[in-house]
Amino acid sequence: MKKTIQSMLALAVAAFAFSACSDVPEPEGYNPKQGDGLKTYVPEGTGLAADPYNVAGVIEATKSLAKGSNTGTIYTKGYVSKIDTYSSQYSSFNYYITDDPEGKSQAFYVYSGLGLNKAKFTSANDLKVGDAVTICGTITNYNGTIEYEKQNYLVAHNGQTSGGEDDGEQGGGTGAGTAKSPYNVPAAIAAGDKTGVYVKGYIVGYAYSNQETKQTEWHFEATGAQASNMLIAASADEKDYTKCMPVALPSGSDVRKALNLLDNAGNLKKEVTVYGNITKYFSVQGVKEVTFAILDGKEIGTKPGGESGGGESSTAAYSVDFKANGFGQWTISDKNKPTEIDAIWKADSKYGLVATAYASASKVNYASESWVISPKFDLGAVKTLTIHHAINFFSSVDVAKTQAVVAISTDGTNWTNLTLTGWPTSLSWTFFDSTADVSAYANKKGLQLAIKYISTAEKAGTWEVEKITIQ
Repeated sequence: MKKTIQSMLALAVAAFAFSACSDVPEPEGYNPKQGDGLKTYVPEGTGLAADPYNVAGVIEATKSLAKGSNTGTIYTKGYVSKIDTYSSQYSSFNYYITDDPEGKSQAFYVYSGLGLNKAKFTSANDLKVGDAVTICGTITNYNGTIEYEKQNYLVAHNGQTSGGEDDGEQGGGTGAGTAKSPYNVPAAIAAGDKTGVYVKGYIVGYAYSNQETKQTEWHFEATGAQASNMLIAASADEKDYTKCMPVALPSGSDVRKALNLLDNAGNLKKEVTVYGNITKYFSVQGVKEVTFAILDGKEIGTKPGGESGGGESSTAAYSVDFKANGFGQWTISDKNKPTEIDAIWKADSKYGLVATAYASASKVNYASESWVISPKFDLGAVKTLTIHHAINFFSSVDVAKTQAVVAISTDGTNWTNLTLTGWPTSLSWTFFDSTADVSAYANKKGLQLAIKYISTAEKAGTWEVEKITIQ
């Protein structure tokens, strides 16, 4: 649960053997990739227990995972295409999985995998090429290799399942994150960072950040509660914090007044539904920016719109905070990246997403173009997009208007550059708000945004993007 996607970079599919990952070289001679005469499979699934990714799906979903970063728990199904190593010391396997039963498609690496119900394997014959498996675990980018990290395990093996046992911290994930079908807590944890979703659970306690020990304390009671947050879980009697989500209760809001355990001790063990953004909170997956909730059948706060069939007013908005969440679910698409630049876009906890094609070490400007693209989202009766950003080192503000661009698409293929107003008169590190009219996209579904950075060999500016909202 203490795993979130911090930022997005590039995909590599390779493998490492058993002891410490850093002590063992990448295996040679088996790294099939699309384009090598292999069968092509369409990405499928959502990565939840009830809807695992196929191999093409998990590769697509994690291809931009940054080095050193990892995901929340993800489920993937496929076929064992190659056994790399069996470790009798750890009773686990290193192996590859593919969508094609004969291994003739793109592969994904599984490091130090365990068996059903996290059981240790007893021999090198317990897992064979061609076996059908479903895997549950966390995916990491280890020095450019994106793989299932150790302690992953099987929840299905050749038709045999874990028999209804708890499939780890994400077992029993249900829901789609909508008003009609809220995520339950396991599904919300597994979903990764999401904007504008519904999560349902039972109020089981609160989190407390101990300033003396520098540790988070998890309290499953109302006594001593903090008004700023609460814990929710799939069970009213849950006492394992790894199966809970902390929910931030915004200061001064009706949501905080109605839900916090400090003032409402009787809420303990009650079922609640909250609407907000799934993101890192207390170093684990939590829910922040909550604007609406349902408790005891009563609606609290501002009800979002745009949910299909929900009978709600069409006022759905969109918001993403790069400073707080890094890249989140946004992905990098480099149109022209010089080899001398490691990454044009980077995530920074102070400044949000930062783009530049200036190499400070060599003091050289490079021509480039790189986009960061949002996941698909739906809108209601919105009118205005606002971007909070800063520009510096461009040739001029007028040039920055053409090289720091926000675009929108209804199909992910055709993009329209938005006309931003509210630019400053000079370049600086001062953040400002620019706005664009997006009323033409009101009540549209499946929209995507892109922030597009462009530079030349004569001048490569720096663009910092902290937050984007549509309302």
